Amino acid sequence: MSESRPRPARPQSFNSLSKLPENLVPTAVQVNNFVGHFVHLDANPKYFDWGDFAPAVTQYHRTDLVGVAIDTGNARGVKHCKIKDSDLDVVEIERDDNASDAPDIIPGPFGPIAMPSKGPKEISLDNVLGWVVDTLHDVLHIQIERGELSTTITNVFTNLSWAHDNGFLSSSSNGSNTAWEYRTVYGYPEEGEQSKFLSMVTSVTLSADVGKVSNLLMNTTKAHFSSRIKVAKLKVTEGFHSPIHTEL
Repeated sequence: MSESRPRPARPQSFNSLSKLPENLVPTAVQVNNFVGHFVHLDANPKYFDWGDFAPAVTQYHRTDLVGVAIDTGNARGVKHCKIKDSDLDVVEIERDDNASDAPDIIPGPFGPIAMPSKGPKEISLDNVLGWVVDTLHDVLHIQIERGELSTTITNVFTNLSWAHDNGFLSSSSNGSNTAWEYRTVYGYPEEGEQSKFLSMVTSVTLSADVGKVSNLLMNTTKAHFSSRIKVAKLKVTEGFHSPIHTEL
């Protein structure tokens, strides 16, 4: 009989930001292993396949990983996606500053507020990343401190080569337009539970009409941005192990 060998390790494809105690960290790694399987590594650009991931969660019949509905209150612009063969609540929030009716986005007490205006608009990268942080923290209620969210996301989009080399950022270009997909799993304890935690699987897609990526990183550079955040919430119990037997 020939000796069985483990499958080759897959590269990292999701960034991880968690506030979990030590006993839950190994289980959180298994969540990252599971979601990472649904990143198409051979595609150009690489991308996370929500259409495959959501049914896989629905079809997983154990109770140590389950989808949880996302409560965004009365936030505007929130779309609950219907994905074939899945009941997982996948939430999508978009901002298109390139649209003819692009609103002005201002901070509000419960998340970003869209004020009527005319577009398209040229805005800075800092403006867009501020909207991403406000949406994650105030609308999607990811339980990570705002300052830490801001530092992490800003570091990714101002160090694109580093993030790309680490596997959790993909990019593509078409003419003067460039698009990026940033993938993260946020983990934090569930209140009152010592053996359970919540994971927020997130993809942030930004596209901008800039000819040179280096120009985007300059504080004075403004561009027409289109932005999309997609997220799903999972409740995970200590001991979950990825049902997909590929080592990461």
